[in-house]
Amino acid sequence: MLNIDKTVKIKGIGKKHALEVFLFGDMHIDDKGFYGKGFDRMTDDIMSTKNSLVIQMGDICDMANRRTRQALKAQLEVGGMEDVYIALDQKANKAEAEAIIRCMPFSDRFLYGVIGNHGWEYYNIGADYGKSLDQNWGDALGVPLAKALATVRIDLKCGLRTASYRIMCRHGNGGARTETGDHNKLQKELEQYDGVDLFAAGHTHHHYAHKIRPRVLFSKCGEPISRNLHVARTGTFKRNIRKSAMDPSYEEIAGYSPAGLGYIKAKIWLARRRRDGVDVTYTQSEVVAVPID
Repeated sequence: MLNIDKTVKIKGIGKKHALEVFLFGDMHIDDKGFYGKGFDRMTDDIMSTKNSLVIQMGDICDMANRRTRQALKAQLEVGGMEDVYIALDQKANKAEAEAIIRCMPFSDRFLYGVIGNHGWEYYNIGADYGKSLDQNWGDALGVPLAKALATVRIDLKCGLRTASYRIMCRHGNGGARTETGDHNKLQKELEQYDGVDLFAAGHTHHHYAHKIRPRVLFSKCGEPISRNLHVARTGTFKRNIRKSAMDPSYEEIAGYSPAGLGYIKAKIWLARRRRDGVDVTYTQSEVVAVPID
């Protein structure tokens, strides 16, 4: 598990001084369904938000999933298809370069990224491409990566007042056919960990942010505080392409709902309560799914 801490100074107490954290994933940038205009909208939103941070949720490229890549590695050991592998390396390198360019404007705002099930490990040993597409992307942009779970504790600080908010993410594996079932799956994961305020995943191309039943926490001085908790699926930038009757899309074959195009935005701020002479500072949040279609 990747576990990092981040201190963010804010100008005041209340929602108007909030930090905004953007979570996006499932770009599938080399797929013909990649929605570049939608990604540009998110980029504009990030860049126009002065106090913002970013988390990348996996599947930068489409290339091949884990099983396909394992099969290709087995074939590589047999030999005889070197030209094919070199061509695939070149395709992956092109996708990698485009993903770096797309994310470069907000590279200084990344907290971390998680690696998805789609990706590419370069086979052409003589090339200077590196080990994998995701690792090269992370190295180029200075983004720490995790293969499974990643979490960040964000300490909001205003003068002498400070309080924390924790976001935990994974790319995900599997999902549910209904949004309610999918929500329950993420909520069960969230409940395994103490002190997590937002649990988010990608992978399924669902797109939602749900507020779950608040928890009552107690401050150091014993003051009860109601805390908003959320679960979210971060959507995708890959549109479903309607193909011919004999060449249907993956979503049509699997019986999945259409892709949820968009990203997640978490607004986090410091709140203050004074009761019976006790001054308590804590975080509150609002998490929304932002559509781009």
